[in-house]
Amino acid sequence: MNRLLLLGVMSGWLACASAPKKEAVTEKVVDPKLAALEPFLDDLAADEEAAEEEGRAARRRLRTGRMLLSGKDIKEVVQAAQEQGESPLTEAILLARSGDFQGALTAARSAGGLHGVQLALAILLAANEVEAAKQVVAQAQEDEGAAVLKSWMMHREGQSTEAIEALRKHLFNKGRDLFAYTTLARIHAEQGELRLARLVCKEGLKQAPKDADLHYLLGTVEQSRGRKVAASRAFQAALDADPGHLGALLESARQALVGFDYGGALRHTERAVRLAPGDAETVLLHALALRANGRCDDAQVILERWSGRKPLALFNLGVLHLRCRNDAKAALPIFQSFVEKASPDAGHPVHNLLVEAEALAE
Repeated sequence: MNRLLLLGVMSGWLACASAPKKEAVTEKVVDPKLAALEPFLDDLAADEEAAEEEGRAARRRLRTGRMLLSGKDIKEVVQAAQEQGESPLTEAILLARSGDFQGALTAARSAGGLHGVQLALAILLAANEVEAAKQVVAQAQEDEGAAVLKSWMMHREGQSTEAIEALRKHLFNKGRDLFAYTTLARIHAEQGELRLARLVCKEGLKQAPKDADLHYLLGTVEQSRGRKVAASRAFQAALDADPGHLGALLESARQALVGFDYGGALRHTERAVRLAPGDAETVLLHALALRANGRCDDAQVILERWSGRKPLALFNLGVLHLRCRNDAKAALPIFQSFVEKASPDAGHPVHNLLVEAEALAE
């Protein structure tokens, strides 16, 4: 669930704040790299309508988010953000997406505010720095979501009932707080109370029908309930509200892979990996989509790059050699190395693949 919190903060912020002036429409041929930008920019009008419905200021797409989707290297985008005087929070999100979590933590603490504190807390919890996380929560101000963050920490320490009561009281007193709704829904989901989690998401969406994070969270709940069609609709609603929502892109890609829609999966992961090239989950899912589409060379480059850091990459590298290359001799030592490093349980598929590789390698 810390992963959900981190994804939530990372997914939404680059799509927000003031954007550059609209570019003039010309009849010139568009660079293919820019084609991915069109739906991202087109949804500005939709957000203006949502803002009017929800009583908030309209968001605008940041230049940094647009640069990522156009295929710019994230280091270049970070440098551009710094040169253009973007907020520390923008820099923090970019650094987190590049995999520089220490730099992201420093920038997030400097940024402060609701999103800055959220990101700092998510990074610390993901690193299991619990005491430092408690300190961040203790220092948070009310306008930085202090009440909600305290409830989240209570839940993590086993006081889920008290956390739920505190959040319900907070919502009763405040009325509208989307961060509180998403946090309450996440706690219910972690407790296995999926029906309640769904109801909380639905209630939040009544107040903010185009909130991408709530749609995404609803999708994860519906998926856990085995309602694949409802989950797919929710993920698509999240992407309609924010085409750069990382969590929704990843879940949509997974659904497409399971449904043998390999082209659709690759379209989702190509966008996701542009937005978060340093995120292991994103990059490894992209490698799977590449392999599914027959692009084994590209997938192998990614898996070899990550195999020393992520056991899952090592396992998938072995699968690639066995299935894509028909090279059992190359796959065998990779599977053996994975077993030594990860100690997978008896039900893990690596054991059957290891037997198969041993037989074929003889």
